[in-house]
Parts: sequence; structure tokens; C-alpha cells
Amino acid sequence: MGIEALIPITALLATAGVIVAYFYFGHKTKDGVRQTLQTALESGKDLPPDIMKKLAIGVRNRSADLRRGIIFAAIGLAAIGLGILVDDGDAFREIAGGALFPLFVGLGYLLVYKLNPDQED
Repeated sequence: MGIEALIPITALLATAGVIVAYFYFGHKTKDGVRQTLQTALESGKDLPPDIMKKLAIGVRNRSADLRRGIIFAAIGLAAIGLGILVDDGDAFREIAGGALFPLFVGLGYLLVYKLNPDQED
């Protein structure tokens, strides 16, 4: 196994590490909020409705769909642009094929944003 094999392995491990860290710290944040709420409720304190509204779990924000859609579509289009800049014809097909995934995910988010216009931001 040469040094050339370490580059894709390192890229995959770094990507996996970022994904694991994202979910781990997101879970820790939600768990901290849950423990704070539990402590407040056990002590008999009433939580104001505006705080409960801000802490609503599972409520989707319409503007977040728009933001995610734009970001994913831009990543897909940027990857396709990279494929255009590469001179090799086979490389363009491979890069553009990989770019279709974030592009269509972004278009899906934009479609969800468009189909749910009545939600409050």
C-alpha cells in the first residue's frame, strides 16, 4: 500500500469524523436542553409560553429548507463546474455523476420550501 492510497483513506476518515462529531454534539445539546427543562419542571417552575415555543423540538423552520436547498444545489453546481474545468472527458462524467446527488437533494429542499408556503418562519 503506497502513499497514494492514504489520501482517499484520510479523506474518508475525516468525513466520517466530521459527521460523527456533528451528531454527537447535536445530541449533547439536545440532552442539555432536556435536562434543563426537566430540572425546571421538577422544581415547580412554570415555563413561559415563548420559551416553550423557542424550544419546540421537531418543528421545521421553512427558511431552513430554503437555506439547505440553496446550499446543496450550490454544492452540486460547483462540483459540475469543477468537472467542466477538468480536461479529461471521463473525469467530467464521474464528477458530474457525483454532483447530481447534492444537486437533487438541494432541489428537493427547494421543492419542500415551495410546497409549504403557509408555514410560519
